[in-house]
Amino acid sequence: MPPLIQLSGSRGLDLTVSDHPSFWVYVPYDRGDVSTALFSLQKDNTEVYQQSIQLPTTPGIVEIAMPTTLPALEADKSYRWYFEIGCPQIDPSETPVPATVTGLVQRVASSDALESDLAIAQSPLEEVEAYANHHIWHETLSSLAQLRQSDPTNQNLAEIWQNMLSDPIVGLENWANLPIVGEAIAIRTDLID
Repeated sequence: MPPLIQLSGSRGLDLTVSDHPSFWVYVPYDRGDVSTALFSLQKDNTEVYQQSIQLPTTPGIVEIAMPTTLPALEADKSYRWYFEIGCPQIDPSETPVPATVTGLVQRVASSDALESDLAIAQSPLEEVEAYANHHIWHETLSSLAQLRQSDPTNQNLAEIWQNMLSDPIVGLENWANLPIVGEAIAIRTDLID
């Protein structure tokens, strides 16, 4: 069974300035191969919420957006996120086998230097560069992925994406050429008290 791969949440790639960030995972299965998909978030080893989701129809890199209806991530707190899917066995009567990936996210306050760089950015690509220069990985990844989705034939964006994921600090060169297939759709979100 091929593994799920996180594109954020490890190797120091866990910072965000967003109170409701997106999470990016490579899912090597199509919707028909997955019996269940669940995303959850924990703070201080306590589950904050979980969300059942429907994956896009094809395998690839998937965005899991944190719903804006949920409470915002607290600044300077680390959270652990989990994404799990149930993959059916060869024998359909058997229980699905779970595949899981986990990562970290920490919301930080936007610095004056970052705000200044964003204010002088003259294009969305310069905004991506500003986030990257300040090591705000979630926004770097999300902004560039959204640019690629809006212009999938742009070779310059594809090259920037490949170079970014292939950077030794990031270490995701094996997944740099895989398609971005879209956002997972929230089916149900449960706040945990």
